[in-house]
Amino acid sequence: MKLCPSIAALLLCCSLSLSMSQAAPLPQRWQGTWGDGIRDGLGLDMAAAELGKPLRVHYWRQLDADWQKASIEFDVQAEVQSTSPLRLHWALEGDPDRGVMDLSYQPDRDEMQLHYQSSRQQGTMLMTQHAQTPAAEPALTPAPGREAVQLHLAAPSASKVYVAGEMNDWQADTLPMTQDTEGNWQLTLYLEPGKWAYKFVQDGRWIADPAAQAQSPDGSGGMNSLLQVGPIDQRYQPRANADERGSLQTLTVTSRRLGIQQLLIYRPAGSDPKKPLPWALMLHGYGMDRQQWVQDGQLPALLDTLIAEHTMPAMALLMVDGGKSFYQGDVADFLMQELLPQTRQWGLSDDPKQRAVVGMSMGGFGAFALAYQHPEAFAASLALSGYFDPARMPVLDAQQLARMPSTHFYCGKNDHISTATNQRLEQQLLAAGHPLPFDYAPGGHTWHYWQALMPQIMPPLARQLQPAPLP
Repeated sequence: MKLCPSIAALLLCCSLSLSMSQAAPLPQRWQGTWGDGIRDGLGLDMAAAELGKPLRVHYWRQLDADWQKASIEFDVQAEVQSTSPLRLHWALEGDPDRGVMDLSYQPDRDEMQLHYQSSRQQGTMLMTQHAQTPAAEPALTPAPGREAVQLHLAAPSASKVYVAGEMNDWQADTLPMTQDTEGNWQLTLYLEPGKWAYKFVQDGRWIADPAAQAQSPDGSGGMNSLLQVGPIDQRYQPRANADERGSLQTLTVTSRRLGIQQLLIYRPAGSDPKKPLPWALMLHGYGMDRQQWVQDGQLPALLDTLIAEHTMPAMALLMVDGGKSFYQGDVADFLMQELLPQTRQWGLSDDPKQRAVVGMSMGGFGAFALAYQHPEAFAASLALSGYFDPARMPVLDAQQLARMPSTHFYCGKNDHISTATNQRLEQQLLAAGHPLPFDYAPGGHTWHYWQALMPQIMPPLARQLQPAPLP
């Protein structure tokens, strides 16, 4: 379902030995959305913050779509680490992952940053005090260019069923289904043509649609259901002429840091194996792997079409596995110090002017961070719906930013996961005196958005990477 960090461990709050609050909620309430789409809120009296004394924090866990009702409320006693700016810290008692929370208030932006850290995972949420209003779901409204689609589920014993998917940016509680007298659930959606991934949320449990046309991996060990509305986009279908289809090759390399690693290389049809190709390092989303670009993105098929139709020059792709690393630490060292120096043996150019780094979601963070930290290594960087977790962001230096290669950011306006972090990074870059282009367009944190974007961004990238003409 999700392509970015989960804060699922916080659900354990329901069973923690925290004192349940009987006091009235504190006057200042802040709220926001975690990377997994869960909405939380907190209240505290900042005027009462004093070093050496605990500060009561009232917490609302898993707010509904209207930002009103929470699955649980509780109090914690936070340690005040500083008052100007305000910084708080508290531990989640009873959490088997030993989770802790750190809160900081940025008065210049009038926002809070809440960071969760445990032995297994971490994540950051930006919180505002401004009231959230539920957005109308376009998928429930007939409109020109949309088709009516009915989804059904036989679940007589269920008490609540929702549809969650690319049509509502994977929110679990904004598309309720209705039940008939025989116990069957149904919902009519109005969707634009294209492929849509979705699931049912039955009494809080995410399940695939048993009647789905097709399925794809969800990044969490399960499957998403797929629904095709209208005609299939032929640009993403295999070329009828076999001579126009590129090749996919799986390579195995041994890393000093990571051990055995699998790579996937796409080469366009008709490419000369003796002539090094321009190429892009492709970074997948959180919890996925190199196959995501093929199975979900169908990117090799798209490039076959664009190259065959002379919309773009030939270029190759090198797809790697990043797990949940955000392409930091050993994974970053492997890519930059071990992988890049040996790409020529696979027919990929070793000229930095002929290679780019492209990533989506977690990979969008990686595409920016690698280009920032290694500006000499790439000619271009594209970050698609990057999740720019403030806790992982490098400290931005104006001189280092000035050395960066051509960098471009893309994000959907309806992206509940990444839009806020893109806007925050955009302001940070502006404050550092090095603004970079951010393109926002309708869409969510979904392959429906990314597939619509790819035909626009890949041709100019391929042209940029072409070798300079001989004098």
